[in-house]
Amino acid sequence: MAWTAVVESPLLGNAPHLWTLARHSLYKLVARKLLAVSLLLVVSGQAAMACGGASEAEKLYEAAVELQSQERWQEALTAYNEAVLLDPENAEAYYNRGLVHSSLGQTDAAIEDFREAVQLDPRHTLVYITRGELYRTLQEYEKAGRDLDKAIQLDPNNAAAHEARGLVSGAQGNHDRAKRELSAAIRFNPQRSTAYAARGLAYINLVRLEDAVNDLNEAIRLSPDNADAYANRALAHSLLGNDDEAQKDIDRAVELGVNEEDLRGRIDQAEIES
Repeated sequence: MAWTAVVESPLLGNAPHLWTLARHSLYKLVARKLLAVSLLLVVSGQAAMACGGASEAEKLYEAAVELQSQERWQEALTAYNEAVLLDPENAEAYYNRGLVHSSLGQTDAAIEDFREAVQLDPRHTLVYITRGELYRTLQEYEKAGRDLDKAIQLDPNNAAAHEARGLVSGAQGNHDRAKRELSAAIRFNPQRSTAYAARGLAYINLVRLEDAVNDLNEAIRLSPDNADAYANRALAHSLLGNDDEAQKDIDRAVELGVNEEDLRGRIDQAEIES
């Protein structure tokens, strides 16, 4: 059986299927997730300049990264376009331009840039993770799975890759594999609140409700404002018959922005299917 619930993931859109967050647009979430990456690339760009005389391409690349970190997407795109013209072998420039295209809602252009990036640097794990997550939001699960499997092959200890692969498996209805991948994500990074929330949902689908509550408790401990964890724990409590606890979690989830009507509908459907 499979119950619709919510699980936080930075690249999700509004598709009304299992594992969806359905509260933010895809592209704002892409920007937020990858801002930290952009800031790291600013540092790398500054380091390159410090090593003795930046080329014009390097200056344009650094400017583009700075604009990207400020979420000035169109200006960043223009700067990346110029940087790529001067240095068409820069895999990072293609990757970052792909992120900007995603933030602007230009999915096809983003995927094309990610393709260019991995052609130039076939071991660029982050490109495979990002493209895999993007394919997942498009519900192209086979492509998403291939990219994320490649990321895990390149970096077996990468918690983000395992978490994303778990989400894809969950969306495909393979909750055993979802649990395994999410357990790996937690093993490699025990502070990932989103991985606990996602594994909690996997446990709900595997009808391991006490395990689900335990994971969702941990997700909330790590991230007290994780609305999705409260929503999923409300579902688990409801299926366990803990009506008072379920109501408390519904109230808190709604306070944090979850649509109450949608949440109650999911709970009602889960109770019917159980």
